[in-house]
Amino acid sequence: MRRWPEFAQASVAWRQPHAITEDLVKSHKYHISVTRVEDKEGHPTDGPSITFSAFNHDELIEIVRRVQGAGRFPADEAACFALGLKLFGEAMLTHKESDLFTELRPHFMAFMKKLKASLKAA
Repeated sequence: MRRWPEFAQASVAWRQPHAITEDLVKSHKYHISVTRVEDKEGHPTDGPSITFSAFNHDELIEIVRRVQGAGRFPADEAACFALGLKLFGEAMLTHKESDLFTELRPHFMAFMKKLKASLKAA
C-alpha cells in the first residue's frame, strides 16, 4: 500500500495521516514543481521553488487538456484552474471527515457536476 511521503505529512499541520493510506491504493502519483520565474513587477527571478508529490484518483494531464480544449480560459489559466481544482478536491476527498470542509463540500460537489457537464458539451 502506498503511503503519503513522510516530508508531506510533516509539512502540512492539518493533515490526518490515518486518513491518507486507503484512498491512495488506486491513485496516480504525480511529481509537481512550482518555480517563481518573475516577481510582481515582471522582473526575472531565480526562484524560490517548491517540489512535492501528489496523488489523485483521476488522470490529471487528460483533465487539464480537456479544460484547455473547452476554450473558457487561456491555456495557462485553464491549466492552473484544472490542476488547482483537482488537487484541492483530492485533499477534500482524502480528508472527508474533516470539519474544515463541511460548509464547502455540497457547493463544491455541485460546482464539479456543472463543470463536468459543461466539458462534455464543449
